[in-house]
Amino acid sequence: MNKEEFLSLLTEKFSAMDAARLETLAASLAAQQPDAHQGQALVNKLTAEQVADYLAATTPTPTGTPPSVAGDTPSAADSLDKRIEESVRKAVLAFEQRLSLFETQQKQQLQHNRLQEVLAQCQDSNFRMQSLRDFPLMHFATPADFEQYLQQKKNDVQQANQTLANRSLALQHPPFYTKETPLQNVSPAVVSFIQLQANAQQQFKGKQV
Repeated sequence: MNKEEFLSLLTEKFSAMDAARLETLAASLAAQQPDAHQGQALVNKLTAEQVADYLAATTPTPTGTPPSVAGDTPSAADSLDKRIEESVRKAVLAFEQRLSLFETQQKQQLQHNRLQEVLAQCQDSNFRMQSLRDFPLMHFATPADFEQYLQQKKNDVQQANQTLANRSLALQHPPFYTKETPLQNVSPAVVSFIQLQANAQQQFKGKQV
C-alpha cells in the first residue's frame, strides 16, 4: 500500500484528527511496504492514543521551546515506530500462515478429486473405500510423488477390475460353444476359461481297455 491509501484509511478511522498531520504517519506505514490486507490489519490495530503520541512526537518543536536534555528515554515516535514495525511483522506472519494453510487445503482437495476420478473406474467397492480412507494419511513431498502414486493407483484399479471379472466368470456356468467355434471370435477371458476346462477334463480321463 502507498502513502495515499494509508492516509485514506487513517482519516476515515481518526476523522477527528487533522489529515495533514496524519500524512507523516501514513508515510511511515507505507515505508513498511505491506500489501492491502496487511495494511488494513495494521490500521485496525492502531489506537487514537498511539496516533496522538506519534503526532505529538513528530510535530516540529515551536521556536523558543528548550531542547530536550541529552540522555532522555527514546521518544514516543521511536516507540510507536517500533510498535508499528512489530505489528507489521505479526500481520505479515499471520497472513502468510493463513495463505499457506489455504494453499495446502486447496492442493489436498485437488489431489482428492483426481484420486476420485481414478477410483470411479474401479468396480471393486471395497478397494475404492479403502483407498479413500488411506489417502488422508498420505504425504507427498513433491508433485511428482503424487503423480507416481496416482499412476500406481490406476494400475491397481485395472488389476482389481480384472480380478473381479475373473472371479465373476468362474462363478458362471461354462459357456456354450462347439469344437467348430473359432476361438479368434471369442474374448481372451473366455478362451482362457475354455482351456482350463479342457485341461481339467483331460486329467480325469481313464485308460481304455
